[in-house]
Amino acid sequence: MVTLNNLATNNPVEYMASESSSFTGASWLPYSTEPLLAFTGSAITRRVYFKVRNEMGESGVASDTIYLEPALVSIPAGTFTMGRTASGDDALYGLTYEDPPHSVTLDAYKLGKYEVTNQQYCDVLNWAKARGWLYVDTSGTAWYGKGDIYAGGASVPYVIVAFSSVDCNIQYADGVFVPKTRTGLPEATVYLMADHPMVLVSWYGAVAFCNWLSQMLGRTPCYDMNAAQWPLMVAPPVPGGYRLPTEAEWERAAAWDGTKHWIYSFQSDTHVSLDQCNSCWYQDGSHIRLNPLGLIAYPNTSPVGWFDGVNVSPNGSIPTVDSASPSGAYDMSGNVLEWCNDWYSDTYYSDSSMTNPLGPYTGGDHVRRGGCWYSFFYYCRSAYRDHYAPTFAYRSLGFRLAITTSDSEGEIEGEPVNPVHPADLNADWRMVISEAIAYLAGWQQGINPLSYAIRAAYLWQNGENYVYDASQEPPLCWAP
Repeated sequence: MVTLNNLATNNPVEYMASESSSFTGASWLPYSTEPLLAFTGSAITRRVYFKVRNEMGESGVASDTIYLEPALVSIPAGTFTMGRTASGDDALYGLTYEDPPHSVTLDAYKLGKYEVTNQQYCDVLNWAKARGWLYVDTSGTAWYGKGDIYAGGASVPYVIVAFSSVDCNIQYADGVFVPKTRTGLPEATVYLMADHPMVLVSWYGAVAFCNWLSQMLGRTPCYDMNAAQWPLMVAPPVPGGYRLPTEAEWERAAAWDGTKHWIYSFQSDTHVSLDQCNSCWYQDGSHIRLNPLGLIAYPNTSPVGWFDGVNVSPNGSIPTVDSASPSGAYDMSGNVLEWCNDWYSDTYYSDSSMTNPLGPYTGGDHVRRGGCWYSFFYYCRSAYRDHYAPTFAYRSLGFRLAITTSDSEGEIEGEPVNPVHPADLNADWRMVISEAIAYLAGWQQGINPLSYAIRAAYLWQNGENYVYDASQEPPLCWAP
């Protein structure tokens, strides 16, 4: 319920809500304690505007900033078989360091439904820059709009984004980070890169995003960015903030359907079509990239979740097939390579069972998984594993989030977990939660739908942030 300090708020009859201060495209709706907000795109940081009216008149406009949690899929606790299979493309193209298959038991966790996008990374960079946390070098010189971006404690800053690369899909304009545009098909169409996966991000850049997003949403950061190599301090199965998935968590979400280990995340044991993932193949001795949008410059990424059975790739007019993994995550085969939390070792696998494995204790490189737009299809297998130095950043390398949450998060039935409601969010209005009712939200991402409604229940107050969680992703965090 939105309460405004004027006559129209006594008994509101209708409300209007929009991301536009002029309420462009919005309409008056019957007043409800469950107002519906429609969002477009993958952005985390949103400015929303509200007003209400009744027979006595129309209220003034109230506004506030909200943070939307990236979409997540829930992975139940259980045991699965990790490592390559003995059939299909695993038998044809598998490698020895994918052996042996072994039993792994994991506690429940959540994984990013999509790879982290350029828009999401821009939102978090803007938040961090406002706090003076971005540097232009290892000496801690404040970042001033040019050059690669560094972050970290006084003695341990590392490069997080290769911002100076021409292939970087984000830019700095008028004092803020924003996504770039690229030209593609048909007929030199200009595409905004907002909902394409973030690339040219190092392992440290992925970790910085995890920590900063955790702080934005009132969660406990998982990494110590003031210690050498930024160690994971809150490890699964301990609940905490956002982090990178372990190698085992990544493979479980990509391949396992409860009884079978799929060779490709789109639930196939062979890769023979052009409608399921963004990757490459050989044709007449040439290296052919799928490049769904026909982008004329690298990187040839596709919007996250592109292969959904709805979109048609302009490059070749190829209808897509819904290619979610068994867990419901997209692009775990192809599009961009994905950082995992673990240090890498060729010999880490064993034939003994493991529970919540975190990988080797130390190492020189971190694991990356998943294949990419520049990978041959057999590198997109769920069991394929490789590695890069943590400072490495490349135009085909990105990441997705993981998080371990407490059992209570996501409850919406009955009374709120915490009955204490938020106080005034600003001078004009406040949000009141009645019983277990909180908020409905949903959005659609242009030609790449991400639309659904959620019911969020108020959980707790963490500092100045009022945190909400939901039965489906994403929770809302209201920041005064």
